[in-house]
Amino acid sequence: MKSAKILKYPSFLIAKIFLFGIILFMPHLVSAQVDRTFWFVAPYVYDAGRDFDKPIVLRITTLSSPATVVISMPADPSFTPITTNIGANSTVSVDLTTWINKLENIPANTTLNKGLLIKSTADITAYYEVVSSFCNCDPEVFSLKGKNALGTEFFISSQYTYDESSAYSGASTSFDIVATQNNTHVTITPTKDIIGHKANVPFTITLNAGQTYSAVAVSGTAAGHLQGSYISSDNAIAVTLKDDLVQVSSCADLIGDQTVPTSVLGTEYIVTKGFLQLNDNIYVLAVADGTSVYVDGNATPTAILAKGESITLNLSNPSTYIRSDKNIYVYHLTGNGCEVGSAIIPKINCTGSQSVSIVRSNSDLFAVMITTKDGNQNNFTVNGDKTLITSSDFSPVPGTGGAYVTSRVDLSSAVTVGAALNFSNSTGKFSLGFINGGTNDGTVYGFFSDFKSSNVQSSSVEICQSASAQLSAFGGVKYQWSPAAGLSDPNIANPKASPAATTDYTVIITTTDGCVDSAKVHVKVYNVKKVDTTVSICAGSSYKLPSGTSVSTAGVYNDVVPYKSGCDSLVTTLHLKVSGTTPSVTIAASGNNICAGTSVTFTATPVNEGPSPVYQWKLNGANTGTNSVTFSNSTLVNGDKVSCVMTSSAACGTPTGVTSNSITMSINPNLAASVNIAAPVNNICAGTMVMFTATPANGGATPVYQWLVNGVNAGTNSATFSSSNFANGDNVSCIMTSNAGCATPAGATSNIVIMSVNPYVAPSVSIAASNNNICPGTQVIFTATPVNGGVAPAYQWLLNGNNTGTNSDTFTSSTFANGDIVSCVITSNAACITTATATSNSISVNVNLPVAPLVTITASANNICAGIPVTFTATPTNGGATPIYQWLLNDNNTGTNSDTFTSDALADGDIVSCRLTSNANCAVPVTVISNGITMNIHPLPVVNIGGDKTIEQGNSVRLNATALGNIADITWSPATGLDNIKTLTPTATPLSTTLYTLTVQSTDGCVGVALVKVTVLEDITIPNTFTPNDDGVNDKWEIKNLKDYPNCTVKIFNRWGQEVYSSRGYYNAWDGTRKGKRLPIGTYYYVINLNNNTRPLGGFVALLR
Repeated sequence: MKSAKILKYPSFLIAKIFLFGIILFMPHLVSAQVDRTFWFVAPYVYDAGRDFDKPIVLRITTLSSPATVVISMPADPSFTPITTNIGANSTVSVDLTTWINKLENIPANTTLNKGLLIKSTADITAYYEVVSSFCNCDPEVFSLKGKNALGTEFFISSQYTYDESSAYSGASTSFDIVATQNNTHVTITPTKDIIGHKANVPFTITLNAGQTYSAVAVSGTAAGHLQGSYISSDNAIAVTLKDDLVQVSSCADLIGDQTVPTSVLGTEYIVTKGFLQLNDNIYVLAVADGTSVYVDGNATPTAILAKGESITLNLSNPSTYIRSDKNIYVYHLTGNGCEVGSAIIPKINCTGSQSVSIVRSNSDLFAVMITTKDGNQNNFTVNGDKTLITSSDFSPVPGTGGAYVTSRVDLSSAVTVGAALNFSNSTGKFSLGFINGGTNDGTVYGFFSDFKSSNVQSSSVEICQSASAQLSAFGGVKYQWSPAAGLSDPNIANPKASPAATTDYTVIITTTDGCVDSAKVHVKVYNVKKVDTTVSICAGSSYKLPSGTSVSTAGVYNDVVPYKSGCDSLVTTLHLKVSGTTPSVTIAASGNNICAGTSVTFTATPVNEGPSPVYQWKLNGANTGTNSVTFSNSTLVNGDKVSCVMTSSAACGTPTGVTSNSITMSINPNLAASVNIAAPVNNICAGTMVMFTATPANGGATPVYQWLVNGVNAGTNSATFSSSNFANGDNVSCIMTSNAGCATPAGATSNIVIMSVNPYVAPSVSIAASNNNICPGTQVIFTATPVNGGVAPAYQWLLNGNNTGTNSDTFTSSTFANGDIVSCVITSNAACITTATATSNSISVNVNLPVAPLVTITASANNICAGIPVTFTATPTNGGATPIYQWLLNDNNTGTNSDTFTSDALADGDIVSCRLTSNANCAVPVTVISNGITMNIHPLPVVNIGGDKTIEQGNSVRLNATALGNIADITWSPATGLDNIKTLTPTATPLSTTLYTLTVQSTDGCVGVALVKVTVLEDITIPNTFTPNDDGVNDKWEIKNLKDYPNCTVKIFNRWGQEVYSSRGYYNAWDGTRKGKRLPIGTYYYVINLNNNTRPLGGFVALLR
């Protein structure tokens, strides 16, 4: 279907549009899958706002007997069943478009009530058609397969070559499920994400008869299709496949079919090619692991598939033969042009029909594909005409050894639109597919055949235990059932089955033409459980039986609980007894005159308590404790009352609950025992006797004392403890054990007294002086350092053995005479000393006489020319080991701390002197100033010679120098090229560049010097050829003496005037290249500008290789 197509409807379709709800009778339409009961769920077809999905019709065909057909929706009571009576060999089309919203199975992932049930009183065939006649753009037929569509295991077949059309956002691919029985559990494992569920994650839904479910792929891409998805159920279901608006080239079309369960599959299939522009696609799906698939008789498998895996076969030949070693699905996609349809293909074993009737719906291509056994091809008639299909239309199917033949016959010009066509074969069975549609406006593809001509009427039966079920097979002349256990006769079509437990029966069916097939019937047996029990109850009570009935009188009762199916599930025989007793309970306590916090255990003693009595302990009337015969508590307070209520479990205990005696508790408060110890002194001298005294609290009448020294038991059981053997740091404590009632805890540990035990020591003292080698009048401080002097020792200073100073650890004086002796006597107040006094060491004081420092300076010269350095030297007397020098220039500080000072910047009349700071002992004064030296400085001659000169070789230049001052002599050097070396203005005619020096001497002997450079420019030599061939000879255009012109510019041009070289200065000679690439052999023009106010130089240079 093309998205921009202008829709035109044939006149016969327009007529059909107005026949909604009208039953149309046509003789001999479809005679393919024959049955009397059909289940179907209609897929949702996207209408695109253009009625793509309308109309929808159900086409029903009778065979040789008339039939009454009822169409209903069992799960939707709002739908009024449609009943129609159909004559023999006739077809009706029931227009269901009015109910399209009830029928189409949306929304996804929801339990819906949209299943269709078609029941007939005689054999019929049926198919569901999306006519799409409003646009003739999205049609398809869904062949209904009766009991062959019903099963409990399915794999989903799907094309996965093409995407859904992206032009229609509502298009989708899905599979739709309808249940045939109530409480059907369906487990779905999608291979790709579907709406509401992830890929490969199984989930289970529960459906009642007629309820439906739609599994819609999340993605409409080819990769998002649902091939290989797995469905299992505990009751029979039917499944519809749908792929809406499949985009093939420029077309988009609906495809789909009603699929079949795995029980209907086979291992041999034949597919005939349709009229697609592209190859047909065949999708082969395995239902068991390790399935080998062979094509066209090849001995090597085309593929080996795992369970649920698919392979795509491209059909370009007229037909193909597909064989496998295990059952497979075969799903065929074909059509006309780029419009497509699809169908589930039946196996070739034990299938087919001898008569099929169809009708041509429109004027587009109308063709049939027929498959039959070899030998039948010359025996076809179409409405009795043997000329429309002849043996020449058939060709052998490759790989079948000539056993099967197939044909594809275009009958478009042979039959009229709306004509009913009956295809018959007088000698054998065949299968028939037909294509009706245009190349770009929608095509239907339907396949009509008996999918399993020999089968069973029902594949699932339920019976009660010990009951029987009627099994029924059809389509054969010979039947063999297994297992034989529980069967009335395993060798007939319809044996009775009475299995003791649920059993799966298999029947092997042999048809009249020797075809052998099989089918299965699952017989579910509802087992009955029988229970015989005796129960005792108390008088006045009752007992509820499993069925819900209550009884209260002694006796025997029979009770039955059925399954939903009506079978007995549970049969109970009850022997009921009625009786009664009187319970009681007393309690006792482990103690009731106790200290606070003591745990008390109360014990109940019951009478007639039964096997599992319930105990509720009470504390002051409130519930406490647990359901136990004992109750313990350690938080009771004085006056608390404890009791117990027992609920007897004895049969017929009356009353059920009884209360015990009450116990009143006497609780004494707890007393905290403690003890404190003290000693008169704990800082003692070694060997001093010390007595400790313990003071108890709540110790009782006769407490017990345990003294401890450093944690080790000591002393006796006494409130006092004495000892003279303490060591420094000993810890003394006491543990008192109280004998007072309710003392908590009974044992108490005292505080700890730490002993400080001091040893006997001897005091000493030493003294030190701030300086003992001094000058007269210098103050000296003596400091005493005591050892074991105590906190406040007494000091007596001595000068030459006589008391002096004060009671202080220091003594200060500035009146010492040379040789004075100083010492100190200390009187210690430390504890535990061996003697009270100690005398220090003696210090002798050395008093020195004063000295006078002096400094003189000399100069290396003091009559000099300006700029000559002069060094001054200082000579100290009594300067000490490291005197400090401060040089002075005109009384201003200069120089560094050194005994010499040098300067070349002195001016005439400058005075230089030096200040000395002596560090000699007793120097007086400390600082002195030297003599001064006055400098006599003569000025240098001032010489100016002007700037450097430049001349061409052979020319002269005058040197104009000046000299200021009292000039005594003038000399130029070198004399080369000068006409007079003794004049300030000589004429210079050097042959080469020369640096001249002018030396001028004053009358004071002072000299001035100046320099001037005369640059001689030599002749420039420009070669007219060079050979840049990398032989090391003449590889560059070398211009002699051009380097003397640093501001020159050199430019070189080729014969077309294009500049190939340029430089300022000529430091890197031209190598015959431009931008790194060699230039061709030839003559080049140069321009050299010396930039010295002379004309540029120009000429030609030849570049040779």
